[in-house]
Amino acid sequence: MKPKQNAKVTREIDLLEKFGNELHYPHVNIIKEKQYKGIWELRMKLGSDIFRIFYFLSKQNVAIMI
Repeated sequence: MKPKQNAKVTREIDLLEKFGNELHYPHVNIIKEKQYKGIWELRMKLGSDIFRIFYFLSKQNVAIMI
């Protein structure tokens, strides 16, 4: 990953850590398909590159990234 891409991903993860489930679109989006219930995506765009990190929230409200 390039340094700018890494910085963008790190920034978005920091925002998720700071705001938790209060962070909304365009930063996060819930996956709406029934078989993926409870899975969210952390979304990042840098130029023409798009990054997504999928995660779910544990009972302790901790984001588990997959």
